[in-house]
Amino acid sequence: MLEALGSAGFANLQVLSNKTGLKMLAGRLHAPQLARNALDEDLIYSSSFGPNSPLTAVRLPTVALARKTYESAIAVKEGRLPVAARDALPQSFDRTRLRVQRVCNVVVASYDAGEDGGLAARLDRAVAALREEC
Repeated sequence: MLEALGSAGFANLQVLSNKTGLKMLAGRLHAPQLARNALDEDLIYSSSFGPNSPLTAVRLPTVALARKTYESAIAVKEGRLPVAARDALPQSFDRTRLRVQRVCNVVVASYDAGEDGGLAARLDRAVAALREEC
């Protein structure tokens, strides 16, 4: 997945592994139960993390879970959020600038703040490369 995103032109990608992160946290807190039954998922993002990140990709353990995650992201894009969730978004967040796609068990989201003219093309290349890997 990293190779597909990198080949599309996304650089300085950061990876957060759910299993690894929970294992490290469980060790630091001396609480092994924290790492039990951790989902095998990875979060990959570029430059910043949050609802207005240029790229956020989540690899989930199953296609079914990816579908549910995709549906939640589409709810954000369509403005179908509870008030509390809407209030948690930055005031500058413009849902029309959010693009979300699902490829197999990966959900890719991109927020185009209008500062990067090539972002949409890079996202399209990344999705195409992910489809080839799927």
